Amino acid sequence: MKNKKEEFDIIIIGAGLSGLALAYELSNKTKKKILILEKKKKFYHDRNWCFWNYPKNPFTKNFDNSWKKISIIINNNKITHTSPQIKYLHIKSLNFYNKILKLIKKNVTI
Repeated sequence: MKNKKEEFDIIIIGAGLSGLALAYELSNKTKKKILILEKKKKFYHDRNWCFWNYPKNPFTKNFDNSWKKISIIINNNKITHTSPQIKYLHIKSLNFYNKILKLIKKNVTI
């Protein structure tokens, strides 16, 4: 019996936020065969991720919390910025994993 070797154009090490986001972007912009190498057998809530709503991405409308007001304190001076267009978004990692894994399942092997 022969071992069938599958070939891939791109191999990504790790299925964390960066690896999965990279796989998503590459799978949407190329026809390359992509493999993600990941040691964990199950995805679970292991962290939180925050990001800006711009540029738009698959999570711009799929977040757990959002903030319209940003405050920065420098040398005891507080600067607050409020914008109806720019939001700071938060997503729980398990929600991220579930969404992105559905989006890439046809084009990426994990």
